[in-house]
Amino acid sequence: DDNDGIWEIGDFTCRDLLMRGGEDRDFVMVFMHGYMSGKLGEMTFDAPALTEATDVAVGACIDDPDQPLMEAFESARN
Repeated sequence: DDNDGIWEIGDFTCRDLLMRGGEDRDFVMVFMHGYMSGKLGEMTFDAPALTEATDVAVGACIDDPDQPLMEAFESARN
């Protein structure tokens, strides 16, 4: 039941992201970008850069679905 919508993002794998669709996947992507922006101290919203980072993270997830989602985003955003 997905813990009634309460997710521990540190436990998410790329497979968890790839298995979601629609609004759930969109929500996770927005959350991850917001988390990473806060972690990196970014105060701007660079849509082209975030789109590119999304493509990189999703590509990494497709290549290695068992890797932690956080790892894929950290690599894509650094």
